[in-house]
Amino acid sequence: MSSKDILANDLRAAGAPSDMVIRAMGGYYSDYDSPLATPCIQLVQDARAAGLHGVANAAMDGKYDATEEESEAFAKRAETDPELGPIVKALGLGPRRK
Repeated sequence: MSSKDILANDLRAAGAPSDMVIRAMGGYYSDYDSPLATPCIQLVQDARAAGLHGVANAAMDGKYDATEEESEAFAKRAETDPELGPIVKALGLGPRRK
């Protein structure tokens, strides 16, 4: 299960507003899919504002961080992305070579 799915499920279970659940499903709070520079911080702020302190605490504990598989998939995508690829290479990042 992806980190987006885990978050969306937890938000539903906690009674989060539907727009927050929809944002989570779309990757708004995701490490690699979000348009935000700091999606986890935004998630904590939004969760607190909605009274979802358990979700906020879980986010701060890293429960919704990208999985290793999601990180690998992002790195592989970055290799072929004309804008992101050179940045990833310059930083010495990329998929793990086994």
